[in-house]
Amino acid sequence: MNYMIIDLAAQQPTIKSLGDYLFARQGDNRRPLPVWFRQSGQPFALDGYSVEWDQTDSGNNPLTVSGTTIAGAAVGQVIFYFPARAFAVAGTVTGHFLIKKADDGTVISSIDLTFEVTKDNVLMNIDTTPFMNDWEAFKTSIKNDTDGLQSQIDGFNSTIAGANSTAQSIEALVNANQVAKSSDLDSYLKNNVDGTVNGIVTANDFKNQSGDSFNTLKANVDQLITPQVQSSIPLKTGPFLYNLSDLDADQKPPYLSTADYNGYGYVIFRDSQNYIINFPVSGWVLNVINGSKTWSNNSGIMVAWNETVKKGSTLQLVPNSDTVRFEVNLRGEHLCTKGSLSQGAMSFIDILENAIHGLYLEYSYNSSSCVLTINKMSELLNGTYSENTTDSIQLGVVIYGQ
Repeated sequence: MNYMIIDLAAQQPTIKSLGDYLFARQGDNRRPLPVWFRQSGQPFALDGYSVEWDQTDSGNNPLTVSGTTIAGAAVGQVIFYFPARAFAVAGTVTGHFLIKKADDGTVISSIDLTFEVTKDNVLMNIDTTPFMNDWEAFKTSIKNDTDGLQSQIDGFNSTIAGANSTAQSIEALVNANQVAKSSDLDSYLKNNVDGTVNGIVTANDFKNQSGDSFNTLKANVDQLITPQVQSSIPLKTGPFLYNLSDLDADQKPPYLSTADYNGYGYVIFRDSQNYIINFPVSGWVLNVINGSKTWSNNSGIMVAWNETVKKGSTLQLVPNSDTVRFEVNLRGEHLCTKGSLSQGAMSFIDILENAIHGLYLEYSYNSSSCVLTINKMSELLNGTYSENTTDSIQLGVVIYGQ
């Protein structure tokens, strides 16, 4: 049987259309809908819970039904039977599932679902509007940063392509011996009173009045066209290739996944005390201002995910990870906060049915060993404050540099 998956903790639904899961005509009764409830991708155990359907039809008539459910073969699977009243009025119906536990008052609602009731059939789909929240804004900001970086890279690629074309034209002329020798030039100049040269001139090298060499210019252009892997990043504006193991210590990003140990980047150079080294694939940027070096990563690098921790637990982080975002999964909630490791504490607050749910973490961070130690965990839940709770939480850490 094909089950419709509803993740109770998802920030964005994973199903775009439910036409494959439900078909009925107006006035039908006990139409089945196979549903598989999950939470953060894991099956959600329904032991002790009841399942209800809460809707409003096109005539603004509210309806709440318990329906009839039959448990499926896997944890979290049920078959929900809709009564005829759910399909009584033609038009758009908006509703959601309610997962309730009577003994402690827990109520978990699903994302909004909509379906069209016609005289022929019922078409159901997900309404994603309630989930275009701060998470979407965060992803949009990351995309904007990435697009800006891509625009810079495209500019470099265009410059390189133009230089490549020029160098190839010059090389073709040299290979075809279509330039004059120095002796030919001397002879020609002696026969021209005004010193004007018409035609093609060949020589070992050319220099302008400032002494700049043409051969040096061509070598620089060749380096732009085909950068070579070097033991240290050259401090001049342009692209470069790198192998992490060959880089100088102060040019290595704080943390890279194995896939990013080799790659490319580019330098924006002003002088030896002011420049930028950018590693666009991983997002790391080394900013050097007046000789002071700072690593940053606007998109963030995940160095720990869903680690089970409690008071006394430790996490191994990486150098230059002072600015971080903590992500906590606790009692079915996903809580985030961003700050500096030097603060020594992080607070997480959420509102649940007119009640405040808070989590407070105190920690110590050894910048030499990059080890984070959880020293204290306190929780405010349903008006009750628990000091130094021994419960475990799922903790993720995203670093953004210094």
